[in-house]
Amino acid sequence: MEKTYEITALESPIKLIGKSIRTTNAEGKCIAEISNYWMEFYKAEEHLKIPNKTDENYCFGVYSNYESGAEGYYDFTIAYQVDSFDNIPDGFTAITIEPGNFAKFKEEAAMDIQTKCSTLWNTIWNSDINRAFQIDYEYYEVATTCGENPQMEYFISVK
Repeated sequence: MEKTYEITALESPIKLIGKSIRTTNAEGKCIAEISNYWMEFYKAEEHLKIPNKTDENYCFGVYSNYESGAEGYYDFTIAYQVDSFDNIPDGFTAITIEPGNFAKFKEEAAMDIQTKCSTLWNTIWNSDINRAFQIDYEYYEVATTCGENPQMEYFISVK
């Protein structure tokens, strides 16, 4: 099998503030829920409520609190990197991505965001990585997400 990722070490913690939903991969439930959640999050301008952002040009989609691996429930959080957890608004949550090893996936081909997301997740599911199911995250360049070639990278925690 062709290697479609690189193992990278996160050296420093990443502090994030965002809003979460609880979902599962079972029966494809997460596909509609996460897609709709992205739309609702930006339509409601939730990103404007996050204090202490270090960079508004990049956002995260974070998968955490896995119940039981790939088929159990987990939290999905849309978040921005922050320099402190001061003044977290009601309904928002603080997340820290701790240092560790991650398999980094990236798709260079030009395609819309939904197609690119599906392509990346299919690559992940068909890869030979030994997933830790600790915390996984997607990293997006916000300005490109509605264009023909969104810039994004996926980081999957590995054992």
